[in-house]
Amino acid sequence: MLLWSLYALRLAVARVEEKVDRILAKEIRMAKTLDDVLADVTAQTTVVQSVLTLIEGLKQQLADALASGDPAKVQAVLDGLEANTASLSAAVTANTPAPPTP
Repeated sequence: MLLWSLYALRLAVARVEEKVDRILAKEIRMAKTLDDVLADVTAQTTVVQSVLTLIEGLKQQLADALASGDPAKVQAVLDGLEANTASLSAAVTANTPAPPTP
């Protein structure tokens, strides 16, 4: 009877160890996923700051061009704005995953 109890106890401990191992493996995967998300957020923050700098620069260029009263300068800023808009749109489209199909 004592041997049977020890055997049952060993089986129970083995099951607990197996479950703990699975939990630890999931925790490691979750930590890696969280690290990936944090890296993505950092990269996006850098991109957002670059876009904000671009917009502020364009705003100042347009203000300067309008203040100069030179239609060619205004047109040059507008052309640059269109080119940047196209580049940003292409980048967003290229880096936006397609929605999952149901």
